[in-house]
Amino acid sequence: MLVNSISNKRVLVTGGAGVIGQELIRLLVPKRAHILSIDRFPLPEMFDSVSHLQKDLSTDRLDEILDFHPQLIFHLAAAFERSKESQGFWPVNWTDNIILSHRILDVAKHIGGLETFVFASSYLVYSPLLYLSKTIPQQAVCINENDPKGTAT
Repeated sequence: MLVNSISNKRVLVTGGAGVIGQELIRLLVPKRAHILSIDRFPLPEMFDSVSHLQKDLSTDRLDEILDFHPQLIFHLAAAFERSKESQGFWPVNWTDNIILSHRILDVAKHIGGLETFVFASSYLVYSPLLYLSKTIPQQAVCINENDPKGTAT
């Protein structure tokens, strides 16, 4: 398992203050990873050995990621509705999932020595023509298993 081979490695966890992020950090700390967590929410005090930046990854500068030079990135930062998707959620989905994820991937392209990028979403396997636009869409875009696959540019 990947978590077993991270001793002394620099590990970035986006969304570290979230449920999944906290659980991952609990697994990484005993492995002596050098962890940088980034989330718009504070990290619980029980993680006092973990470096944490409280910022909005969809809008704030991301220079600290390049300065940290992570060898592994676990990109977990995301927003979702726990029930039926509503139109009011679309702007949140747009900024916290699509824009934020593309910004993290754009930074990752410039990290020398990056060994692993774990992404907790699957929409990026599809053609960017299905989900990218210059403005927030006025209606949801349903991506299906049979839609064209492609890579983001």
